[in-house]
Amino acid sequence: MLPIQPGRLEPHLDGARLGDHGRDLWSRMGRLRLAVASRGTGGEAQVCRGGVWHAVRLFLTGFMGSGKTVVGREVASLLACPFLDLDELIERRAGESIATIFSRLGESAFRELESTVIRETQYPGSCVVATGGGALVDSDNLAFAKACGSVVWLNPTFDTMAQRIGCQGEQDRPLFSSRQEAEVLYRSRLPAYEKADLQLDVSAGETISEVARRIVERMRHQVCDT
Repeated sequence: MLPIQPGRLEPHLDGARLGDHGRDLWSRMGRLRLAVASRGTGGEAQVCRGGVWHAVRLFLTGFMGSGKTVVGREVASLLACPFLDLDELIERRAGESIATIFSRLGESAFRELESTVIRETQYPGSCVVATGGGALVDSDNLAFAKACGSVVWLNPTFDTMAQRIGCQGEQDRPLFSSRQEAEVLYRSRLPAYEKADLQLDVSAGETISEVARRIVERMRHQVCDT
């Protein structure tokens, strides 16, 4: 996470008056605090770690149908920070759909455009970014995302993702031509997904809200463990 607006917690408190027990308690409380939409002129979400406020910038990764966009929007809502969808940014820049880019220029050209958009996007101080299923498979893109923030892998079972995509996969997802080929692709991407900072296994019965809240809760624990 990138530090912004550094400052100590409650600087008006006199440490000498707290005593040893009080200072220890306050230190532990400070590590547990999760601040959202309450600091910074832009209202960006921040967490407090070691008494220093840090921006919350998350990059969601995972296979097609893992829920990156819908969960990302909910996480951004919980944190009161902007949400960015990488695929939407690519389509806006290209002036055509991703399916059209694939059919007209091929996957190699799409990946090149994807990498360019990842690097040239001006990310807000705090934000949630839904990436494409293959975007962070590229090691340079993954390194860039980790340098900018934290990478979260949404990991439902392949069966769950295939059911979510359904018959529309062949029409709307250029790389989901068949379930068998998609599963081979999925397994080939697992080593890259496993490099995420946070892996979130998602059960079939979980709601979007439940998954989003688990991400926020895991962030809280990571801050406490730092």
